[in-house]
Amino acid sequence: GGGEPWRPRLAALWDADQLARYAAAAGYGGGAFGAELASLVAVAPPPPYKETSPREKETAAALAAAASAAAAAAVSIGGLAAAATLRSSSLAASSRQLLVAFGAGWLLRELWARTDAVREARAMKRRSVAEAAISAALAAGTTLDGEAQVRCSRGVGHRAFGVSRADTALLLIDMQVDFLHRAGRLGRHYDASRHAALAKATAQVERLLAAARKAGLTIAHSRSHRYGADVRADLLRGPQPGAPALGDDADGAPQHFGAVDVGYELLPSLRALPGEVVVDKWTFGAFASTDLEAQLRARGVRKVLLAGILTNVCVFATAVQACDRFFRVCLVEDAAGAFKPDWHEKAVELLSGPQTAPGHAAAAVGLYFGETATVAAVEEALERL
Repeated sequence: GGGEPWRPRLAALWDADQLARYAAAAGYGGGAFGAELASLVAVAPPPPYKETSPREKETAAALAAAASAAAAAAVSIGGLAAAATLRSSSLAASSRQLLVAFGAGWLLRELWARTDAVREARAMKRRSVAEAAISAALAAGTTLDGEAQVRCSRGVGHRAFGVSRADTALLLIDMQVDFLHRAGRLGRHYDASRHAALAKATAQVERLLAAARKAGLTIAHSRSHRYGADVRADLLRGPQPGAPALGDDADGAPQHFGAVDVGYELLPSLRALPGEVVVDKWTFGAFASTDLEAQLRARGVRKVLLAGILTNVCVFATAVQACDRFFRVCLVEDAAGAFKPDWHEKAVELLSGPQTAPGHAAAAVGLYFGETATVAAVEEALERL
């Protein structure tokens, strides 16, 4: 749609209803339509002169100014709407032009959004078909889906999760100062048992990150400004009240992703390096409120080794969101932590139970909702890459 046939007729139009109908007919030719509409609105002759009162003139001038601002807003929102200043000495003409600008902007924005949604739905369908074919090949024993195999820690038989430099990422969830350090905004309120559980997981994450970097995997980190019920976007803008003092713990730690609040930043021992992916989220899962999927796809990633905190909250949500997007997931269970051991265990069981149940989704490796492995098993596999 949206070819040349409507172009010569557009100049003759002035009725807003007709113009709206032609906008709909323009379809994907919105770029040309927006340009034509802009020029038409700018140069169209005003309606016949009519004597108006000072009050009417004042009102018309105010509306004309508002119409100019509205046209600019329509361009910004819709991307392709009228871009010219709306000039008129008539209140009725200004109103009509204002409606045209807003209508065209809304229409073209909707066309773009719906087209984008259709493209994404088709891409998701292609991914589902491709991963289903891999699952079938795994079940038939005709592929291993990776350069090396990570021995899974749960499930019957010899379950394995394939990894490769080209298509596997290590994704670390929310290893931040505020959540893990004794001086952090949340950490300062933890008891000794919570700190012990999280310190144990942190040490394992450090091992895992070192192995993944050495093997050349894609590395991705999430940072969360969802603090329980609060969304703390202010922490991305630099130091804020209540920031923890780390002292010697921060000596020599790199910071490559903006001058964020020190409590919001990743632990000094786990800071991201240049070239690694960092996303800032306000949802528990790392995909829903970020461009993480796009960044991983751009690097060819379709499998994720998952670790971080908390197992039963953000790690769990991220695993489910990853599977919904047809990423295969392997939770490195001893590199994840929760406040209580039984919370961690329940979360791991909920993630891996459906995946490893005999006779159900056993062949859909890492897609329902994830395999599990240990840091030692991952290190062993990565050594073979």
